[in-house]
Amino acid sequence: MKGYDVIGDVHGCYDELCELLDKIGESSERKLIFVGDLIDRGPKQKECVTLVRKLVEQNKALCIMGNHEYNAILKRMNLRLKKDLFALPFCDFVDSDRDFYYDAIEWMKTLPLWLDLPSLGVVHACWNSRLMRILASYLDSERRVKNDSFFVDSSKEASGCTITKIADAAEIILKGSELILPEGEFFVDKDGKKRKEIRYKWWQTVTEDTRYCDIALSVGDAVITDKKLGQIKGWIGKEPPKLIVVGHYWLRSRSPDNVSLEDAAFSDKVFCSDFSCVKQGRLAAIRVDLNSDDSVGGVSVESVASREF
Repeated sequence: MKGYDVIGDVHGCYDELCELLDKIGESSERKLIFVGDLIDRGPKQKECVTLVRKLVEQNKALCIMGNHEYNAILKRMNLRLKKDLFALPFCDFVDSDRDFYYDAIEWMKTLPLWLDLPSLGVVHACWNSRLMRILASYLDSERRVKNDSFFVDSSKEASGCTITKIADAAEIILKGSELILPEGEFFVDKDGKKRKEIRYKWWQTVTEDTRYCDIALSVGDAVITDKKLGQIKGWIGKEPPKLIVVGHYWLRSRSPDNVSLEDAAFSDKVFCSDFSCVKQGRLAAIRVDLNSDDSVGGVSVESVASREF
């Protein structure tokens, strides 16, 4: 059956990627889609970038920009992020393999920020039509960045400046939206860091009775306060216009032996493909089958186990 296979954050896990591609198999009626974050953390970043780039150039795959590609581009341009996250293993290639590094960065600049296909939307972290409209003037018809002005305008100078709407829009699309917890509240994340902000379920409609714990996203076993939201005006939560697949959120499957559709489903229209391959989880693909009229015929998941490194 024709369709798409949307592969989650690879993060340098080349061996797992090859195993997953073998498991999925190749079909002229299906196209691979990568949600970005090919780089950093894992042991074979160069191999991952080289393979995915080859598949894209052969018209067998599409790949969008993840926050790690975005961060690496800003680092290469000596720009700064809204949050300065410059401990980027990929940037070590500037010393160890300079030609590959510069060439790969230029390729990353060509990656679309999201895909808006007839029956499927793919974005790294958050689908938000209003923010996508804000970014539209920087992008071509395939949502690829036209020139470097996008990266300049979506960053901040080293001296610090007011964060622009462009910076906020890029931050949310690529990294998800965050909500500040009430005074004195915090949680400890998967890396042992104390955090006062939570990622939240951007697709979920809220009411005056909605609590912080109801909308917290990707917090693992952490206990989030059951206080009601301070305010709900301007909440992002809206029914997605179509089936949406994201990556980014480092989910864990209920079973170490597979990723189920229940594991991957944020809602009946929003699915996540990222299951922490680089953290002894699994590398997963959301398989979207299409009917003859290109409507969605079904959704399933395939995955392989992470290897030790």
